[in-house]
Amino acid sequence: PPEPLTCPYSGCGQEFSALSEFQTHLSLVHRRGRSQVCPQPGCGKRFYLAKHLRRHMGVHSGVREFTCDTCGKSFKRKNHLEVHRRTHTGETPLQCEVCGYRCRQRASLTWHMRRLG
Repeated sequence: PPEPLTCPYSGCGQEFSALSEFQTHLSLVHRRGRSQVCPQPGCGKRFYLAKHLRRHMGVHSGVREFTCDTCGKSFKRKNHLEVHRRTHTGETPLQCEVCGYRCRQRASLTWHMRRLG
């Protein structure tokens, strides 16, 4: 079997056989409450998870890596492209439980529900 992973924090020394368990331990035990700050000058947004900071950094880079095959429009996030594609397919996967109104994105359903009261 492979060598166990040992926690590097002083006084801990806990060992793990799986990388996922080691990573979970680090994030829950040793990094709790620590937020990561966006390094972009003037931004200062804080994120608990590194993956959220990485996603946020796209705001500053301007890179739009997700492109619609139908019309060429580009997006920074994959889920935004997926919602956009529904404008071409006509898909309306969200439905109001009260009246049956159907829509393409959650924000539209939320707005609709507020109007219903």
